[in-house]
Amino acid sequence: MNLTDIRRALGASRRAMRVRMFGNNQPLSVNLRNRRYLAEAGKVWRAGSAPSRWAQQLAEQGYVQIAPDPQQAGLYETLKQRADRDFATPALCTTPIDGAVRLKDGIGRLPEIVDVFTPDIVQAVESYFRSFFKIYWVQIYRTLPSANPPEKSFLWHVDNCPQEVVKLMVYLTDTRENTGAFRLKPRPLSKSLIARGFWDRAQNVRFERELDDASTTTVFEGPKGTRILFLNWGCVHRAKHPEVSHRDVAVFNLIPSTIPWDEHARQHRAELSMRDEDVCADPARY
Repeated sequence: MNLTDIRRALGASRRAMRVRMFGNNQPLSVNLRNRRYLAEAGKVWRAGSAPSRWAQQLAEQGYVQIAPDPQQAGLYETLKQRADRDFATPALCTTPIDGAVRLKDGIGRLPEIVDVFTPDIVQAVESYFRSFFKIYWVQIYRTLPSANPPEKSFLWHVDNCPQEVVKLMVYLTDTRENTGAFRLKPRPLSKSLIARGFWDRAQNVRFERELDDASTTTVFEGPKGTRILFLNWGCVHRAKHPEVSHRDVAVFNLIPSTIPWDEHARQHRAELSMRDEDVCADPARY
């Protein structure tokens, strides 16, 4: 065995240990900081109401789909119109992967996006974490049809991040299966897949039969304003290229906090769509 083989074997061993201990391949220091910060955040939180039924479903099934708030119909029509305007301006956009366009400063262009945090959403996330939470980042995407093979987020995967994360996805367009609806494997099946060795996109071929089974796949269809809370680290999921039209979506990474989300957002709004990393290495800093 040469030096390259030894290094590769050591790297695989470290990765296996981290995945076994934390469910991800982040450094030990990152996982411990996030775990410690959740404990600190829990000490200052006081539940303001009864536990949320959505928090229980989130823990057990790994996701919750929440219908649009009828009182926010005007908000979502405004967000849709502004997204259409900005996605039509190439200078405001970037294309991180084939078939996906992202606004460079989503929250700066659509500041009203934070109004999606209605009291029921706040209650669900706080009840799940048993702490306040904060927005670590928010990105606004448009997914488009593509003739190329899927890659990256369009392949089945789990996000390589600490378990102290919840993702909130909000549709800004009416979304059906053929217009790029998000899809996910519920937590019980995802736990089984992960336990049997699935933890990144490289495993798609090995688990192809189970991943392609439509009967075990939750497909999130809904009108604009549909909200989806899910455990991105714990549920196997993927985006899908639309067959027709496009899908606009806002995606929030939510992590524990020692202060309420709205107070944190006021202090850090300018940073929330400008993060270079989608994993928070030290939540106490942000």
